Formats: sequence, structure tokens, C-alpha cells
Amino acid sequence: MRDELAELKADIDQKFDKISTEVGEQDEKINAALTRTEEIESWSHEANSAMQEILQEQKILVDKLDNLESSGVKTYGSAAEAANDLRGRGYDVDNTGTSSGGATLVERLQSTGTATWKQTGSRRTAEASKRARGRLEVFQLRGNNTG
Repeated sequence: MRDELAELKADIDQKFDKISTEVGEQDEKINAALTRTEEIESWSHEANSAMQEILQEQKILVDKLDNLESSGVKTYGSAAEAANDLRGRGYDVDNTGTSSGGATLVERLQSTGTATWKQTGSRRTAEASKRARGRLEVFQLRGNNTG
């Protein structure tokens, strides 16, 4: 009987040790998950701040374009958009070569004063895009270094 009780006690101790080890492993996994969640929340906050800044810059650009259009200057983002508008006004834009005096159709229109539009540059947009990409890379590096 004493041998059976000793054997039962040994089994219980062994199972208790195994359960204690498993609980410890689960605690480590939960702590790791909590740490990663905090990192993601931090990254999310920083990413949202960067996106808000980009949206503000975009709004400023749109306001500037609206201001230019209201003052009679029309801006285009692409040559195709400009060509469609010119076609709508009755201009022939299919022949945009240098058939008359080495000047393109756009140059001829601008020289006669009949074209009041100009192509917009993408410098400011490119700068904002570079800043956003740089911030995103920093966020990604932070996530990879801490995970």
C-alpha cells in the first residue's frame, strides 16, 4: 500500500511539473504577443500621423489647383488629359509633331496665346512621396528589429 501511495505521489508530482512547465511556456507566449501588440499599436499611431500629414499636403495642393482654375489658369496632370480638353474645344491635337517650323502644336498654341494651360510639375508630390516612403521604411525597420 505504501508503495502504491509513493508511486501515486510520484505520478502527481511529475504531472504537476509538466503542467507548471506548460503554463510557463504559455506565459512567455502571451508576453511576447502583448509586446508585439504594443509595437504594432505604436507603429499604427505613427503611420496614421504620417498619413494625416500627407493628406494635409494633398489638400493644400488641391486647394492651390482650385485657386489656379478659378483664376482662369487650367492645370493638367497628363498630356492625355490636356489633349482631351483641347479636342473638346475644337483643336486638332492628333498631329503633335514638328510639321510647322520645328515647333510642336503645344508650343504653337502657347506662342499665339491661345493656350492658357500648363503642365503641372510633380516635384512637390515627389517630395511628399519620398518623405512618406522614408517614414514607412523607418517603421518597418523598427518592427523588424524588435520582433
